[in-house]
Amino acid sequence: RAPRLPFHFVSVHGPSKGRSMSDSALVAHLQQLPSWVSAVVVHPDAMSDASAYEPLGRQLVIENMDARKELGQTAEDLRPFFDALPLARFCFDVAHAKAVDPTMEVGNELLTTFATRLSHVNIS
Repeated sequence: RAPRLPFHFVSVHGPSKGRSMSDSALVAHLQQLPSWVSAVVVHPDAMSDASAYEPLGRQLVIENMDARKELGQTAEDLRPFFDALPLARFCFDVAHAKAVDPTMEVGNELLTTFATRLSHVNIS
């Protein structure tokens, strides 16, 4: 009943730490978000069962990770997630890419590989 937000694109970040519910239970909760939420960003290292996220379709956005994570930094790391989730989009996190590779070659590879999936860019 609250007035609509004055934004054309709204994304929310799925939980990435200390989660105790299954992927399927999380997806069930995320599916209850208001229809004006354009994207749900998730960390690939927090996804135990990628196929559980299929019901989110194009609303699902997978973010590249920084060097502190076990996976998700490179195009090779992310490819299995996008293969399993053909409608999922990509959030390019500039700071994460730079932390992995200060030359930004990894960032260039991510953008080249997933250009058609790019949903938005996270700049910090």
